[in-house]
Amino acid sequence: MKEWNDELLRWDPKDFGGLEMIRIPCERIWLPDITCQLKLGSWTYNGFEVDVTNRTDEIDLNNYVKNGEWDLLRADIMRNVVVYPCCTEPFPDVTITLVIRRKTLYYIYNIVLPCMMLSVLTLLVFCLPPDSGEKIALGITVLLAFSVFMLAISEALPETSESIPLIGIYLTVVMAITSISVIVTVVVLNLHYLGPRVRPVPAWLNRRLNVMLLSNYPKLRRRYTNPLFLAQTRT
Repeated sequence: MKEWNDELLRWDPKDFGGLEMIRIPCERIWLPDITCQLKLGSWTYNGFEVDVTNRTDEIDLNNYVKNGEWDLLRADIMRNVVVYPCCTEPFPDVTITLVIRRKTLYYIYNIVLPCMMLSVLTLLVFCLPPDSGEKIALGITVLLAFSVFMLAISEALPETSESIPLIGIYLTVVMAITSISVIVTVVVLNLHYLGPRVRPVPAWLNRRLNVMLLSNYPKLRRRYTNPLFLAQTRT
């Protein structure tokens, strides 16, 4: 139960015939944004007027119907008696706690296993020969399949930004890897169809490689700066 002070909801009992307590429907007063816990009890009458109690210490599950998506792990019932600072009367309530767990068989066969098989197909992109002409087509097909899975999962999950489900993170990472594999495949095909033609190394790349090699490998630097080696390369 949440409590707050409303400065606009006050009166002097002397002006209203000694009236000290009223009951107003919640839709007629201002309510803050609060999160409530569901309890079985009376908030209008105290425990001396209406007593709430549980007949047994265990919940009767004879009429429980099993669900295909959730498993009921535990069901507890507890009676609480609370005395609030504003009142001297007790307010009893009965709190029922249900512990449930989602069944995983449906998601394993319909989401996890297809995603694993598509991940294996991503690796097969590098096994196809370049002359087959299907390397890029296979990579794009796998990428589209992951996109369809992402759309299907996003429709079944609640729209929240507080946490990201693990299956969503997995699909995002695999889609990123598949995109990188398509890019690498394009580079490999360009190198393959480039043929045996020899092109000179660009001047900027040549200078960059020389600086990196000579600074990181002292032996190589001594060799290239040796006058005898320079004389042999010139001849």
